[in-house]
Amino acid sequence: MTMEVYLCRGALIQAFQKKKRIIIEYLQGWGQIVTATKINAAAVSPNSLQAQTPKKFQRFDYSGFAEVGAEDSREFLFKKFRFWTFMSMVLLLFVHSYNINQLGLTPSTTLQEPLTFNSFTQYLVANGLVRFRLPLLFCISGYLFALKDVATYTARLKKAVKGLLIPYFLWSFISVAAVWLYHFPDEYYYSMSEAFNKIAVSPVAYHLWFLKALFIYRICYPLFLYLIQRFPVVLLFYFFLWVSHFQFYFIDGDGLFFFNAGIFLFKTNRDLLQKPRWVNFWFLCSVFITLLILKTCLAFGDNLLGDYRPMLLTLLYKISALVGLVIMWFGSDRVVNYCMRNRWFLGISQYSFIIYAMHILIFACLFNFSKLIRFDGFSSAQYQLLMFFVAPFLAFCLCVATGCILKNRMQPVYRLLTGGRG
Repeated sequence: MTMEVYLCRGALIQAFQKKKRIIIEYLQGWGQIVTATKINAAAVSPNSLQAQTPKKFQRFDYSGFAEVGAEDSREFLFKKFRFWTFMSMVLLLFVHSYNINQLGLTPSTTLQEPLTFNSFTQYLVANGLVRFRLPLLFCISGYLFALKDVATYTARLKKAVKGLLIPYFLWSFISVAAVWLYHFPDEYYYSMSEAFNKIAVSPVAYHLWFLKALFIYRICYPLFLYLIQRFPVVLLFYFFLWVSHFQFYFIDGDGLFFFNAGIFLFKTNRDLLQKPRWVNFWFLCSVFITLLILKTCLAFGDNLLGDYRPMLLTLLYKISALVGLVIMWFGSDRVVNYCMRNRWFLGISQYSFIIYAMHILIFACLFNFSKLIRFDGFSSAQYQLLMFFVAPFLAFCLCVATGCILKNRMQPVYRLLTGGRG
């Protein structure tokens, strides 16, 4: 089998023929042409590449590889993980800024509100457009946890306690204390059993379920790994649990499939940067938007499709989340490459966790304050839509500012609240 290595637009790539297909891979380092038939290597520049490249390789489009440049693909993969971890937390702000009268969104949520520009936009964004973020986060978490198999199980559990469990209890306690202070001096209190439930089981800060789910998944990692290695078909079972919106005590079905998919992708050494041939970006975008519009329209109205409507809404929700995940992952290389090379983005991306943990408290203050003020010339619906977009921006700024102050002035407190991050 012949193998050739070329410098292309600053990136060293490896091309070799296997079963009549050209396989392209990144190699670390650059600046030489090496062939399997010639031991002596010749220096090469990008300008002379076409002249020295065999004709059978000249027809391939290497533009996708130029996005990574001379970086190792593994390094770029971790940058992509960091980018999407941060962006997922930013997009979460739009999920929780939903402020239509009927609060709380699930895959099968239907609305009794009239179909207006305000209600349509908020539902489309909060319960559709940004919902790919959760599967992506679980997948990244599973991949990274499997990556650290070199450490002992006990050591990784200790790290999970520090990074997940302690922040979970701390932010749960802070949320309960904030609720008590908000109602003070009224007679508003929790019994001991209620306080324990609000802190440990069903936190007032409902978004903290993600930390609890991740911690439980990490405890179960040896079992997950055994099943995946021995019976990979178990992923189909996990997929069914995700589609059926399965919940069983502390086991959350929403992340079970994707966390295990991340483990599977790492253990089978899948290339997460190479876009599959079947991924047609613009076609998938049209499918994604069509599904979201259909799902959003279906959520409004009375007795539409009867008992089948919740099931159809859930199915459309799941399909659109998968399609959105594929689009965002394989279609974001240029954006990731640009952002991760800028200091300003690297600076704010380190506050992902503080944005995740703190934004609910800020939203509670913002939305309660917004009830006390009104702008002349704004209808109620216009004001709701304004708050839907303004509240995430304000919460983002306040979270980053708070994180910056804590990190620079109270480093031990910051590391405790964030589980040692930053």
